[in-house]
Amino acid sequence: MRKALAIIIIAMLAVCTGCGNPDLSQLNSLEIPEVVKPEIPDIDLSGIKDGMEVFDQVIIDQIYTDHETGVSFTLFRAGDTYFLNRDDAPGWRSIVGTVPEEAELSDFGFARVNADLDIYNGGEAGFVNAPYIQEINSFENISYTDAEKEGLFTAYVPDDMYFSGPRVYDDGERKFYIVYSVPNEYCLYEDGKPCGRFGTSYEVEIAMGLRPDVPYGTVFDSIGSLPIYAFRCGERYLVYSRYDGVSEWMPLLNADRENAPTGFELEDGEAIYINGASIVQMTCDGRSELIVISTEDAHEKEKIGISTLTLKVSPAHWEEGILEGDTVMYQYSAGGTMILYIDGKYHVYSDNSDTVYIGTYDTVEEVDEILVK
Repeated sequence: MRKALAIIIIAMLAVCTGCGNPDLSQLNSLEIPEVVKPEIPDIDLSGIKDGMEVFDQVIIDQIYTDHETGVSFTLFRAGDTYFLNRDDAPGWRSIVGTVPEEAELSDFGFARVNADLDIYNGGEAGFVNAPYIQEINSFENISYTDAEKEGLFTAYVPDDMYFSGPRVYDDGERKFYIVYSVPNEYCLYEDGKPCGRFGTSYEVEIAMGLRPDVPYGTVFDSIGSLPIYAFRCGERYLVYSRYDGVSEWMPLLNADRENAPTGFELEDGEAIYINGASIVQMTCDGRSELIVISTEDAHEKEKIGISTLTLKVSPAHWEEGILEGDTVMYQYSAGGTMILYIDGKYHVYSDNSDTVYIGTYDTVEEVDEILVK
């Protein structure tokens, strides 16, 4: 049986055109009709003065529920979140609300359950077949090893960031279970015992020994998919983004925190635009670095020239003076020419020459001499 709940919000916007502050005290209070296809109620606009434009907007938050009886499934808990995997429609889904008291599990607990469910769809939250446990018909605890034998776990692939349900990683010596429980929380288990909760999958991989360790106090922030620009200067790879106010060039680090690209190659002086790279920001001792975890799922990868790069990232103009910083990019106003200061030297690149790389110089005067030729 399907039910529908409609929530209506009437928004009134009064725009004054050449008048004082209006007195809206005469507006009648609005009643919210409980109907599936609501009509806009009559509104008393007697308090609106002449010269004012009035707009009304109706926002409908409609949630549909289906009720199903006698549904068999496996119930699972990770952290504070419960998931279920139906026998008739395999796939882990987090449940809506809380579970009945008789179905409560310990962390990383599993059970075989038959229950009556409500299935939610729609609404402002965007529910898609989201289950709510209405009533328990039968309940039996099972071990995580029994659940694994039933094929309910999927193999974990390093660099995975978002997934549903428990994943297992087995290197032959140690066996870990990873769960992406809620946004920005990953639960890690070894031999069925909790090992901790982490904000990024990269931290999970550090805990499992798959990535180099980090100093105490290092903070990670999962950025997700982000547009970036990458540039190669000699043997160095640099990355640029505008995330969270960070608008400077910094070393490009791969998942092993090596200064090397992930999923692309560049020649000296080449640049690339990547839309949708999977990125984690690492901050230690006040210094932030961007770790490019993967570019496999990027929406777009396009190599670009110096002219396009300087247009997109808008570096400082060389003629306006030298800036402080370990890594600073400049553009020359004649167009198509870029100067990159790094490790105490100036590297000059240009689209206006036979070779993109012009040279490396020690002083500003040497660079000025090259630019005016």
